[in-house]
Amino acid sequence: MKRLLDLGWLQVVREPTLAAIQNSDSAHIYGKPVYGYPNVDDIDFTESGAEIFRGLSDELYGPSYFSEAVVEGEDRTRWFYTTRKEKADAALRDSARRGSYDATKSRMGRWCIYWWKVFQNGWRVEIKPVSQPSVSTKPPSTQIADFVRHLLGTIAGREILTAAVHHWQAGEEWSRAEMAAYLEKPESTVFSWIRLLGRPAAKWGLPIFASSGKKYSLSHEMHDEVVRQLGAHGAEETMAG
Repeated sequence: MKRLLDLGWLQVVREPTLAAIQNSDSAHIYGKPVYGYPNVDDIDFTESGAEIFRGLSDELYGPSYFSEAVVEGEDRTRWFYTTRKEKADAALRDSARRGSYDATKSRMGRWCIYWWKVFQNGWRVEIKPVSQPSVSTKPPSTQIADFVRHLLGTIAGREILTAAVHHWQAGEEWSRAEMAAYLEKPESTVFSWIRLLGRPAAKWGLPIFASSGKKYSLSHEMHDEVVRQLGAHGAEETMAG
């Protein structure tokens, strides 16, 4: 790089250099480069270095070298720039195939990716994500019902969930020590039951408790379903008796 700097093909961009690039006649013709201007203290081509590079790249790779660019916005919108219409059409087809993007193609006049290589015309494809209808992550009520039915069929679930709805409101927090005192069981037993309940929770992909630190609580939906099923079970026993 030092050799190229010594030859005058590269330069350290200073404020006067940057101002000269931005205020050049060509800049007013094609506007801001796709990838923007260099920053102060960047190393970039000089005019003579850019001319040599353009000649070499055109000879080795063809005039279309450095003729495509992609810019992504914060809202996931993408802009694809190219000199070739077939490339722009391909970007449109790819967007249509994916279905979740809306793409439009427009023709450009003089433009550039970098300030030192200007194209006489080209194409720009704007690709915007299509707003998708919100999908509720809330599990169906039938799934909650089946899940609670399964839990109440286990010793751990029946003991912990029955105590939770009888002694605490939905969203009201309790500790393992408080649960142990209510059940008149060792805290180690309560802890073991809570850990056992983690297995069906993982299998079903549904949470049982909303926990914060060493505190636990039941969501309103979980609390209400446990109460409903315990009530239905009690009614069945009464009728059977």
